[in-house]
Formats: sequence, C-alpha cells, structure tokens
Amino acid sequence: MRRLLSKLFVLLYLLPLFAENQQILIPKEVFVGDTATIQYKFESNLDFFAFVPDSYFSGEELFLDVEELSNISSSCTIKKATLTRDYTQYTLNITVVPWVCGQMSFKSFNIYDMYPHTNYAPEKQSYIIQLLPVTIASLSQKMGVTTLREQKGPILLPGTNYIILALSILLVLFITLIFIILIKLPKIIKFISSLKQRFEFYMNAKNALHKLKILRNAKTSDYNFSIFWQKTIKNYLNNRFSTNLTSTPSGKIYSEILKNTDGIIDENYTASLEELSRFFIRTDYIKFAHGSLDSHLLPQEEHAAAFQKTERATIITRSILSINKLEEM
Repeated sequence: MRRLLSKLFVLLYLLPLFAENQQILIPKEVFVGDTATIQYKFESNLDFFAFVPDSYFSGEELFLDVEELSNISSSCTIKKATLTRDYTQYTLNITVVPWVCGQMSFKSFNIYDMYPHTNYAPEKQSYIIQLLPVTIASLSQKMGVTTLREQKGPILLPGTNYIILALSILLVLFITLIFIILIKLPKIIKFISSLKQRFEFYMNAKNALHKLKILRNAKTSDYNFSIFWQKTIKNYLNNRFSTNLTSTPSGKIYSEILKNTDGIIDENYTASLEELSRFFIRTDYIKFAHGSLDSHLLPQEEHAAAFQKTERATIITRSILSINKLEEM
C-alpha cells in the first residue's frame, strides 16, 4: 500500500511537468545527415534574459553556446541553439545533424551552463532540461535496401557534360573532315600540283622576261645578242613544255615541242611558237655567218651577219609578247 501511494505521488508530481513541457522534431522524419530542429517548450517564471548583453541577441532570440551543448549527445553535431520567450513560456530550438540511425538520446543539462561566457548569471543558478529521445529514420529500411550496392564512379564535375558534348561534336566534325579529304584526295592532290605548276610557270616566265629586258638595253654585239637570246628562250621553253631543246636545231624546235606535248596546243598559241622559231633561225644565221664569206655577199641587207637598225628591238618586243601569250595557256 505504501509503495502504491509513493508511485501515485510521483505521478502526480510529474504530471504538470509533462503537461507544460512540449518537444517536437522538425521535420517529423529525419534521416542520417539531414539538418533537423528539436523544438523544446517549457514554462518558467524565471527571467533567463535578465542582464544578458544585447550583443548575444538576434531580434528576440538569445544564442546559446554550441560548444557547451555538444556534450549532450555523441550521435549528432549541434549546429545552433537559441532561446526565445513569450511571457513565461520559453522555446529552446536546437539545430542538429544526426550521424546514427535509430533512437538518439540526450543528457540532461543546466540551461545556465549553455549561456555565452558572461558574468551576469548568479552563481549556483540552475535550471535542468532533459530532452526526450528522438528517432532517426533509416533510409535503407524505407527504400527496402538490404544489400550494399556496387561502387559507382565519381560524380562528374559541373559542366563536364557540356565539355564531353563539345568534344564529341568536334570529334565527329574531325572524322567527317578526314572522310571528305580522303574521298577528294586525288582532286586535292591534282589541285595542289596545278597550283605548284602554275607558280613554277609564273617564275619561269618572269625570269625570262627579266633577262629579255636586260638584253634590250645591253650594249653588246649582234653575235653575243643572238647567243644570249637563244639561251634565254630555250631555257624558258624547256621549263614551260618540260622538254630539252639545248641541242635541238632551230628549224626543229617547233616540231619538237609539238611532239613532246602530243600536239595538244591551241591554234591561238601556235603563232607565238612559230614566230619564236623564225627568230631562232634568224639568230642562228647571225651566229654562224659571223665572219664567214657568205656574210660579205651582196646585197648586204640579205647576207650581212648583222641585224638591221630596229631588228633587235623588234625581236625583244615580239619575244615578250609571245611569252605572255603562251602563259595564257
């Protein structure tokens, strides 16, 4: 009978305490690693805010010492703790990050010990708070996972997908370009060869024209003029038609060029070759008749081994025109 009365007394003593104190977990379902708030409400006539400096408040909230609170549980990390009041009702908000699933319990603590380090609180002041245990849900149980999954590769860095996409597009374009080049390679080689050949023809003609202009103003004998002219024109024709006319008689130069080109020369250009052939025959006579008996026959206009007054200038001018005409091929 005495034991029953003692239990009834304890129940009657604690009933007002449970009626006045309330504790809720926000959100209701919390998993390991989540950030949650334990909200604990209690009634007290004590003024917990008395003489606390304003620097420890943010609006109506009093910030408590997180380092002191860290000792109340080894299953979580306490990020923040604040105390607010509404007349005699106080609300203690403790922000936690749990690291263990299951039931998480807390040690009782004196709220005065959690105050910031100040000298305002009376010595031996005490107000004990005992937080109720909270349950941390298991994500694996909720999802029905009972075995460990295989390891996955590292998560891609932000923007990696765009880089991979860009590189893929560039790779496709590069492969397409290589494919097009391989298909058109013969045409490309032919085009490059044509450009190279045209450049060589251009430099060949430019060199010949330059030497002819020098010869036009040169103070030299008709004999030396003929030798220099023939050498210049033969070098030009050799490079232009890929032939060798060094030892070819002047009367066969035209036919030799036709033979080397398989006769594929437009009629518009044959006149230029024929004219150059005539100049070869004329300069040959100046070379070989020089100092011979034939050069002294009459009339001198026909047999003299010398050019007439304007003949050298005419040969140079007509040779330049012939070269320019042949370069139009």
